[in-house]
Amino acid sequence: MPGGFEAYAVLRSWHAFLGIPAAAMATAFATGLLPEPTMPLAARLLSGSIAIAVWAYVGAMVFGKIAIRREGSSGTVRTGWGRIGWIQRFDWDSIDSATEAIAKGGFTFEMQPGAVIVLLMRPGVAFRHIRFGSTITDERRWFLLAAIRRELLRSAGRRRS
Repeated sequence: MPGGFEAYAVLRSWHAFLGIPAAAMATAFATGLLPEPTMPLAARLLSGSIAIAVWAYVGAMVFGKIAIRREGSSGTVRTGWGRIGWIQRFDWDSIDSATEAIAKGGFTFEMQPGAVIVLLMRPGVAFRHIRFGSTITDERRWFLLAAIRRELLRSAGRRRS
């Protein structure tokens, strides 16, 4: 990109196939396709909420992506699907380095539990490091890490000039 860069990796995962039967069953209960005359309204609302959440997860795993972007001195990490997602904004010049590390906590359904990309921030400049990329495959995480490191070298060269 002129004045910056963008690299992304898709989230496509076999996990989506696991969610389809659960989402379909919750949808059937919520819409009344499965006849259950004694099912109370609260249970239908709960199954409807579960159906929406699981279908959103399936959609994210099929169509979602993780993107890191630099425009001038501002950077963003975006994980999501379309306009729905998580965005972390930061000052690109505050990044000291990028590495792969073991996550502290996190979700148990990660592709490889514990493996994340960490943007290490300069001490005194930013109050915490940025961690992301736990739900993508190793190859996709390594691609993003290589792209980030290359851009960090490029932007460090511009600062010295």
